[in-house]
Parts: sequence; structure tokens; C-alpha cells
Amino acid sequence: MGKTTTAELLHQWIPDSHLYDPEEFGAFLWHCFPAPMKRNGDFQDLELWRSFTCSMLRHISQNYGGHIFVPMTLVNPAYFDEIIGVLRRDGSIVRHFILTA
Repeated sequence: MGKTTTAELLHQWIPDSHLYDPEEFGAFLWHCFPAPMKRNGDFQDLELWRSFTCSMLRHISQNYGGHIFVPMTLVNPAYFDEIIGVLRRDGSIVRHFILTA
């Protein structure tokens, strides 16, 4: 069982919860962008993806009273800070869990 399956199960079991998967927006960007803009192969390297992910989570957090489950792998510490760090500094409560095998 991976991060998305775990998030989906938690969403099913916990009332007033929402599942937001930022990889769907990443896939959308990859589909829309011309090939030369996708040279590095990882949508997380796109500042647009990181800023949108942070903005979307901030918006949901400020306008929704339930839990938000976000299955996301952030390996780059700078990217983690651009999303999770910013949300925490803005006052959002972020609980970060790591799945290990």
C-alpha cells in the first residue's frame, strides 16, 4: 500500500475530510507544456507546480474545516520548505507522515 492508497483510505474513514493529490496538477502541467519545457522530467522542478500546490493547500485550509490528506513525496528540502514550510509559517497546521517499508 502506497501513499495515495493510504490517503484514500484515511479519507474514507474520517468524516469531514478531503483528499487533494497535487500530482494530478503536475500531470496536467506535463500534458499542457511543450516538450522543451519538460526537459528535466519532473514536474516538481516547476516553480509553477510548487507555488500552485502551496496556494491551493492554503486556500483549502483557510476555507474548509476538515482534515486534508495530501499524498505527496518531496525529496528536495528546498521544495519541502516552499510548500510545507510556507504553510506552517502562515499558521496552517501541517502533520507530516512518512511511509516506510
